Amino acid sequence: MKELAFALTLTVLVQALVSATVYAPAILAPAAQGDTGVSASSIGIFTALIYTMAALSAPVGGTFIARHGALLHCAPSRILSR
Repeated sequence: MKELAFALTLTVLVQALVSATVYAPAILAPAAQGDTGVSASSIGIFTALIYTMAALSAPVGGTFIARHGALLHCAPSRILSR
């Protein structure tokens, strides 16, 4: 039972971090538009791309993780974030 609670806690934490990452650009855009040169209204395109990619990858994500493991599934994200 402890393992289940631990896994559930980690899952909720990851979902909270992803939600914060998705919403942060929209919250910061009005203040940052002068520094970045990107209009605050175009941040919606970024958010739409995130949701589109999530919708496209969700159906195959479980199979990919079961076949190759969660670490390999996260590797492209870690490489791109550098």
